[in-house]
Amino acid sequence: MNLQGAIVAVDIGSAKTAAIVARPDEKGRLEVASLAYVPAAGIERGKIEDVEAAGEALANVLGKLERHIKVPIDSVWLSVSSQAMFSTTGQAMTPIFPNGRAVKRQDIHQLVQTSRKVGLPGGHEQILAIPSEFVIDGEGHIHSPVGVGASRLEVSTHIVSCDINDLNHYDSVVAATGRKVAGIIPASLGSGLGTLSSDGMELGATVIDIGAERTNIGIFLEGTYAFQAVLPMGSAHVTRDICQLLSVDWEEGERLKTEFGEALAAGISEDEKVSVLQTGMSEARPMQRRVLAEIIESRTREIFEMAVRKIEEFSPLEEIPIMVVLTGGGSILRGTEQLCEQNLHGKRCKVAQPKVAGRFSGQVASPMLATIVGVARYALETDEEDLAPISGSGGWNDRFRMLISRFGGKK
Repeated sequence: MNLQGAIVAVDIGSAKTAAIVARPDEKGRLEVASLAYVPAAGIERGKIEDVEAAGEALANVLGKLERHIKVPIDSVWLSVSSQAMFSTTGQAMTPIFPNGRAVKRQDIHQLVQTSRKVGLPGGHEQILAIPSEFVIDGEGHIHSPVGVGASRLEVSTHIVSCDINDLNHYDSVVAATGRKVAGIIPASLGSGLGTLSSDGMELGATVIDIGAERTNIGIFLEGTYAFQAVLPMGSAHVTRDICQLLSVDWEEGERLKTEFGEALAAGISEDEKVSVLQTGMSEARPMQRRVLAEIIESRTREIFEMAVRKIEEFSPLEEIPIMVVLTGGGSILRGTEQLCEQNLHGKRCKVAQPKVAGRFSGQVASPMLATIVGVARYALETDEEDLAPISGSGGWNDRFRMLISRFGGKK
């Protein structure tokens, strides 16, 4: 295989380290040409604690891809999830001279650069700046003003920053494999791009990705990425509750959750039983399945309650789009959609998975791989004209994404 026109996307998660090789097929769809993943290493409670171990896991994954595609991998696109990530909005205005001249890319680059001059938490670095709306001569809701005659151009820019120490850890993990980072994006943006259709992107949606140790939230409005947040809780917390309250080890807790778990206890008969092998016991004993569901529901409900509070930091719940998309491994349990709808009053909640072309389409069609597919989509739909250097070095941390209009294209 030739890597010409293809990219490698990586997701260093708490449960697994995964990577795909992706490229556009002859119909312009995203095609996954290779997929590999291994259990996570060096990650504790969602943070990279052992760079060497995490680097070995990533090297293992990338080695599998290289053996399959028979081409060396030099660089990767990466998703980042950190509780230290911060969303804010930057605004700027510039006159256009001569009056009425058509707007050029250079005008937009300079304007967005100005809008990026915002206050950030100490020790933070910007990782993403996406224009959410342009205003031309007082007329708003314009996504691509290039070529439009104007006397005044304004922009609102969604800016995402992250703690520099967390970013350095991700960079070090990739460097430990002998590769470099081609680009980096928030995991919630990846989850949205991995699951939302072109219509879904335009109509707007809230994407809630329930991972192992963290839950990523992304809000998409009128085709743009408007807000992100990271919750310090995920499906691993559900397993821990099961282990603690039922006195079982981790493997048994995961088995009970995935084989018999349900996020809504209502409707489960008290007569329904499940066999539970408790720690220190030689034989399993029967237990009410409803008790298992009540444990799962309690923690999952807490995740959704936290999500609502975060969403309302951005906008009142009734003003965000009606559609809520659930993805990530923690979204798979039965009853999750209904529990989500109970907490996000008046919203329609559905579990979604990525859709791709190619021989790996069946394996990739899992909520657990939504983020990595979105990273690939972002990378493939970003061309050099849409990336503007901040200071001229051109590294991943010295460029920002200019236009998001093409994200509305067919997947």
